Amino acid sequence: MKTRFNPPLFKWAAGLLLLAGLIGLVLFAAAGSHSRLWADDYCYSGFLRGRGFWQAQVEWWETGGNRFSALPLVAASDLLGEFAPAYLPALLLALLAAGFAVLLKRLFQAGRLFSLTGGVLTAYFLALLAPDRIQTLYWRMGAFHYTLPLALLALNAAFGLYAWQRWRGWRAAAAAAAGMLLAWFAAGSSETFAALQTALLLILILFAFARQNTVLRWPAVWRLGLLLAGSLAAMGLMLASPSNVWRQAVLPPPDSLSAFVSLTLRYGLDFVVYSLRGQPLPNLVFFGLAGALSGLFLPYRPGWRRSLLFAAAVIPVTFLLILAVTAPSVFAGSQYPTGRALMPARMALLTGLAVLGGLCGLSLRGFLARRERWVSALLTVILLAGSVYLLRTFSLPLADRAELAVRSARWDQRSGEINAQIAAGQRNLLVRQTDVVASLGDYGPDPEDWINRCAASYYQVQSITALP
Repeated sequence: MKTRFNPPLFKWAAGLLLLAGLIGLVLFAAAGSHSRLWADDYCYSGFLRGRGFWQAQVEWWETGGNRFSALPLVAASDLLGEFAPAYLPALLLALLAAGFAVLLKRLFQAGRLFSLTGGVLTAYFLALLAPDRIQTLYWRMGAFHYTLPLALLALNAAFGLYAWQRWRGWRAAAAAAAGMLLAWFAAGSSETFAALQTALLLILILFAFARQNTVLRWPAVWRLGLLLAGSLAAMGLMLASPSNVWRQAVLPPPDSLSAFVSLTLRYGLDFVVYSLRGQPLPNLVFFGLAGALSGLFLPYRPGWRRSLLFAAAVIPVTFLLILAVTAPSVFAGSQYPTGRALMPARMALLTGLAVLGGLCGLSLRGFLARRERWVSALLTVILLAGSVYLLRTFSLPLADRAELAVRSARWDQRSGEINAQIAAGQRNLLVRQTDVVASLGDYGPDPEDWINRCAASYYQVQSITALP
């Protein structure tokens, strides 16, 4: 006789939380469907159209910018036409959720519900707490430089763990080489992400030396070392770009090493303080949900000493990763990082909160082992309360969608006017100046302005002038 499957209540609560997170991601993706080509988008696509794929790679690295991974991604997205940015936020969110989910699966082997819920929640809170959502989720170039690499890092880590657990011999060597290439490509997206990835890999190598036994230490180190080599190679390629000359002329580095270090420490601490003080509730909710999921689904029961030692290590490691994110901006003009450049720092902070929350959840189960039912009930209530909280946050993606829909309608109308003039054989285009994007520049009445010239290159015309 078959027995009916009756999962415990906490699994239903986790499923409800997963559903709420998925709905939230869909709402952000729906808002992103109103994304269009903005600002630098025209420059990258216009450069590719004017020179062809391979010539553009070399000339861009020499004269336009050192971030060599951007143009191949732009070329791939341009295959979808001028409305490609409308599809990218949904793809980006899916990659983030999938990357975090498979990484959790490989790290903890805790089942699909835990991994999927953790991955979706991490992607949702990353979008919800993005320092500048327009420029990190909805803007194509901002996403390519600062957000997409986070998904690539998670997928690369998950793939590396899978190969470590399953493959030996030539398969393991091939997987390590593939991971190195992916680390190289991801690091080429921006100096900011390259610094984060490099710092993370150095920390993991030190951890492998300290924690792994003799049999496992060197296999772990050489695999991590290959990833580090790929990341360092990308940094070297970006540093060798001749375009750095004019970039440093505009944004010179600090006067001294002490000034660089002090500003990096100051800006990194400012980011942490601003984030925790300015957004206390969502950070606390994410912390609590990580603890509830870990306490309910993970079988580990660390002692209080081990938990304290691990927490004492997590806090400085998280801060070091945030400093790695802020350092490139300090080097480039002694400036506080822009919102989009802080997206990797947001990911580092969320990861630190998740680990600390998980430790609290696991420790609570261990300390109150004799009150197992009460602890499970408490953690289940936290999951249910988190689902309610997520429902309240849906107003943010809905507001994004309403704003972007108005602006995208203006963009679409202007694009139709441009294409009509091109079809009529005109080479010097006149359009109406209109507000099509917030927080980013757009072309205006000066045909020699850099955005005007980039847009003219994209549409392959002589000039574009937007009149008031």
